[in-house]
Amino acid sequence: MKANAKKELVFSISGVLLLIIVAVSVSYAVFTYSKEGKVANTISTGTISFSYNETSNGISITNAQPMTDAAGKVLVASDTANGINQGYFDFNVTGSMSGNNAITYEVYGTVDSGSTMDANFIKVYLTDGGATETPMAGYDGAVVPVYESLPTSSSNPNGKRLYTASFTGGNISQNFRLRLWVADTYTLADTSKTFTMRVNVSATD
Repeated sequence: MKANAKKELVFSISGVLLLIIVAVSVSYAVFTYSKEGKVANTISTGTISFSYNETSNGISITNAQPMTDAAGKVLVASDTANGINQGYFDFNVTGSMSGNNAITYEVYGTVDSGSTMDANFIKVYLTDGGATETPMAGYDGAVVPVYESLPTSSSNPNGKRLYTASFTGGNISQNFRLRLWVADTYTLADTSKTFTMRVNVSATD
């Protein structure tokens, strides 16, 4: 009799545990919750525009004579009596950007393959193109640099850096005026020499 009572007790307890487990499982399955969010989280990229504009004819000096830095710095647009068809070259760099990245741009020169003049005797002078002709950084020293002494371009290993700068956001518009002349250290020979350089611009973020 005692043995049967013990078995019934065990069965009763097991039955209660089973009932609790089933009840919990059913409760968990019935309760659900969901809600669709209303706030949009957005990431968008900035926009960049960049342009290079040549605003005058290229430099054209025939029968060029060696000259001092003082004379070269004030070469005029035209003096045909002295062989100057165009004494300087004007160009412009503009850019705009939304966002916070920094844009670095480089103005660099490349020499045409047909050039025969030694670049160690070609003076390079760059100003802001304004009314006061303020020299750009690197050209404000006592001695005007020669083309060959300029640093190698980071955009083109065959080019020479004329100028570099950067801007972050907003807009830029920078005018430039370039002058080239034969250094007064050059001795004229009985063979004519030529030097042809092109201006290029590249920009990276």
